[in-house]
Amino acid sequence: MNDLELLTRLRPQVDDPDPVTLARHRFTLLTRANGGPAPRRRRLPRLAIGGGALVAGAAVLALVLGLVPGGSAPLASAAVLLNNAADAADAGTPGQGEWTYTNTLSHLSGQSEVRTETWMKVDGSEGLVRTDRDGKHEERRVLVPAALAKQVGDRGGSPLAVPSYANLLTLPTDPVKLKDEIYRAVRTELDGLWPNARKLYTEDQWAYQKITGLVMGPTPPGVRANLYRVAAMIPGVEVVDNATDALGRSGVGVAHTENSAGDKVVLIFDRNTYQVLGMKLDGPSRGMSEAEALLASGLVAAKGQTP
Repeated sequence: MNDLELLTRLRPQVDDPDPVTLARHRFTLLTRANGGPAPRRRRLPRLAIGGGALVAGAAVLALVLGLVPGGSAPLASAAVLLNNAADAADAGTPGQGEWTYTNTLSHLSGQSEVRTETWMKVDGSEGLVRTDRDGKHEERRVLVPAALAKQVGDRGGSPLAVPSYANLLTLPTDPVKLKDEIYRAVRTELDGLWPNARKLYTEDQWAYQKITGLVMGPTPPGVRANLYRVAAMIPGVEVVDNATDALGRSGVGVAHTENSAGDKVVLIFDRNTYQVLGMKLDGPSRGMSEAEALLASGLVAAKGQTP
């Protein structure tokens, strides 16, 4: 059994998932780590003007920055939003524990909702996945043998080959070097995982999907911040003014095309705290949309515990 076959068995059963879906779950299931970014207050610079001029100036500033009423995040560019999210992530604390925990709610159009709780050991060697679909509960133990981890690692020698919490901590701390590391892993995967993968996905598309999978779980705060900074460097990222996760929570999204057909991956943030709310996958070729809400994540002392 190879790593993709193993991880395919970990995800809830849905109809014929494409390689992108399998890869996204591969990364999300193996990267459950620390909680999301802490709320951070932001203030606009004081303007030394008064009366009607202040009102007019504020209106112009809102148009320039694309501010949403109520002090929400600036929507002028995806890069601005992602760098704000990076600053908020830097303010987070790593937490403590030997296991990572993630609680998600996913919904595939035309099918029932699935709630999934995932525990992964920080070294990525063992995990537990609990799912609840239509009142049916299922529990599966995950074992990643050392030989398998070595096989995956040998494909490119990158910590991202087995992106456990411990491996993520070994990634470069400089965003430019991290970008190089991500694209090195991307090239290895596109060249070796599936035939004709490069006809379906560009390196930029695959890099964005990789980053989305990693931040849809509890990555270490500093790593999360730098992943956002790398995402801001990817050509083609764009803002989605209003996006909704699987729980119905509305936020602002950052999107990139998913494949050559023009489908999109949307990462959804809270407008004020920049915490990740969830993600969506949809587009003209899918015939369906998939949404996922991130309900909770963090480090815990033992399997079965919650933050």
